[in-house]
Amino acid sequence: MARVQNSLLTKATDRLEPLVNPSTNTAVEGHPTTPREITTMEEARLTSVLQQFGISRPGARSGKEKRLRQYIGLLPVAGP
Repeated sequence: MARVQNSLLTKATDRLEPLVNPSTNTAVEGHPTTPREITTMEEARLTSVLQQFGISRPGARSGKEKRLRQYIGLLPVAGP
């Protein structure tokens, strides 16, 4: 349900519906609160959130952000 809610967001400042860790069914520590926050998260925090969701962590930051956005239900960011 959280992914559906997140897919309906239209602004970078809209509040995200948090997802839980699929293995433990507990809150994900460091989960972003807005789509904009994903781009400003420290690298270690971004990696930690991906790890808690069981998402692949190697690669460039842009790929990590894209995987996180997709996992939590956000629409892709339009490129330049």
